[in-house]
Amino acid sequence: MIFGRKKFPGCDWGPKPSIPIKFDFKYLKLSQVGIFDDFSLLKKFGTPEDRSNALSMKFSYYSQGFEFDAENDKIVDIFINVSDFYPPFQPFKGDFLLSGKPLIISKSTTEDSFKEIFPDVFWRDEDDDEIILFYEMEKVEWQVEFDKGGGLKALIICTPPLLSDPEAKKTFKVTKELKFKL
Repeated sequence: MIFGRKKFPGCDWGPKPSIPIKFDFKYLKLSQVGIFDDFSLLKKFGTPEDRSNALSMKFSYYSQGFEFDAENDKIVDIFINVSDFYPPFQPFKGDFLLSGKPLIISKSTTEDSFKEIFPDVFWRDEDDDEIILFYEMEKVEWQVEFDKGGGLKALIICTPPLLSDPEAKKTFKVTKELKFKL
């Protein structure tokens, strides 16, 4: 406890170090930290910027444009805010890579240009507010969000896949079967 307040995970990780912030689509890792990794690896990003989120094992780095969620000490979700759509998140300050090579992805990336790079979309959902492309990979799912104007909003990498939940499949009106079982 600090002056009557509960210490939060990561409270002693110190100031934000200056490390290169890079997300590699091949390895699904943000600066070498990815799904299923121990949350303690997040120390490299410094103390989380939101105490209450950290108490819930959600490690927010608003000024850098990303967040990690953890369950049972393992990372289960990576959120990257590409645009300025999700305050208080700033747009992602890092680079995107594919197999270590630079990849040009930004808020002006369109659905079609994203699908040129990653054509194997499992499911596409569209409503009045946004378009979401779902990519299913065994125990991991990508959710790629676009605004109705066509620009990329955010990337979410998560486990277990949302579309493995029968209720979520109903919500998104998914008619395809996943190729794998959890």
